[in-house]
Amino acid sequence: LNACGTDPCLFGCAPTVSSFTCGCPTGYHMLGQGHCVLAVEPTLQPGQNIPHVAAPTGGPGVPPGEGCYGCDIENKDLPLSKRAKRSIQDNNTNMNSTIEEPLDPSKPLIITVPRTQIKPRMTILKVLPALVALKDNVRYKLAKGSGNRVFSVNTRKGVSSLQFRRKVRKQRTFNLDIVARPRIKREKIGGKLVHLKKVDIRLTVSVL
Repeated sequence: LNACGTDPCLFGCAPTVSSFTCGCPTGYHMLGQGHCVLAVEPTLQPGQNIPHVAAPTGGPGVPPGEGCYGCDIENKDLPLSKRAKRSIQDNNTNMNSTIEEPLDPSKPLIITVPRTQIKPRMTILKVLPALVALKDNVRYKLAKGSGNRVFSVNTRKGVSSLQFRRKVRKQRTFNLDIVARPRIKREKIGGKLVHLKKVDIRLTVSVL
């Protein structure tokens, strides 16, 4: 049985012995359960690093037998940490998805930004879902009290971006939580009810 027969992934699917893996676009990195992240332009500190690129200059279900990381298909958690290979089109650039070890969601992503480069609407992180079950069904939002006066999350064409609201004049460190919360939490997949759970994306942003 081809576990990818129901096309559960947004960026392609590759079957494994008992399950399947989904892909992230090239440059993006899987974080925990089903979310692809990409750091844009800032220098990353040693620790939990994620790929970065220069800033620009200008529902299918889970196949039978899927390994659920402790989920009960009757009414538990949908597995979201899957990756594979496939070409996609993004901003008129052809990129291939990649298979890599996922980042640990319990550890914060560490991003360093020179304050001389900061300006309003400067993007430092992009995030998007990897599963079809989450397409147009997840909202990325800063947790309350999590640097809301300095940062904002804006979504355009399916990609959510963490941006500065304003300049930062002094050296500071911000501990941020981006909450990925499904809009529809309960769905029938393969005729059975599953529960899509929220995921916290933790970041430490150091302004030097």
